[in-house]
Amino acid sequence: MAEPDVTAIEPTAAPSLAATAAPETREAYALRQLAAAWDLIFKLHRANEEARSAPRADANLLAEHATLLADRDSLAAENAALRAERDGLRAAQATLLASTSWRLTAPLRRLKRALAGQSAARNGGA
Repeated sequence: MAEPDVTAIEPTAAPSLAATAAPETREAYALRQLAAAWDLIFKLHRANEEARSAPRADANLLAEHATLLADRDSLAAENAALRAERDGLRAAQATLLASTSWRLTAPLRRLKRALAGQSAARNGGA
């Protein structure tokens, strides 16, 4: 961007100060006005840059929003699949525990646990 032509900027007139002040005061006044003008130029430049970047920021936010929505939908589908798998495993476990073979082998499992406990006690609890 080209630097603005500061010669086109006219300082705000303050007739009472300009008419009664000494030359150094007029020079200081002109410098203050010039500094204020440059400050306004920089503020306008920043505002212009922000205004130009706003559509890009909006587009970036919209793209990020779309990505997040897609991620949410993907995670919801994965969650539903995992819940279905969990429910299937629970049903299979319930079927196994209710089976005749499970009930008939219960005494053998209890005997095995009792023997394993005696063996562990003999070996020092290891």
